[in-house]
Amino acid sequence: MNDLEQSFSRINTIDFLTDKLIEAVDSDNRQDVVDISHALLAFIPVYTKDFDEKFKKCWEEVVTPELKGYNQLDKDITWQRIDPRELTHEPTIKQSKT
Repeated sequence: MNDLEQSFSRINTIDFLTDKLIEAVDSDNRQDVVDISHALLAFIPVYTKDFDEKFKKCWEEVVTPELKGYNQLDKDITWQRIDPRELTHEPTIKQSKT
């Protein structure tokens, strides 16, 4: 989880470069606009790839184990299709007795 937090914190670099780009545009500094644009174009794919890798690892460590329990619960429930027009009260879920 810490790796994900560290990766996400690098978004500050994008924020910084964006602010600098706005300053360059406002001051009509075309060379800085080009340089900063190139920096953003180079940095963003690296940032997103790193974040995606860290997010996937975190998901597999934290969420996936929890989902296994829910998947088993889903297998334990007998589902049936009900016509909503036939409902006269709140539906209830019945678990199978297997």
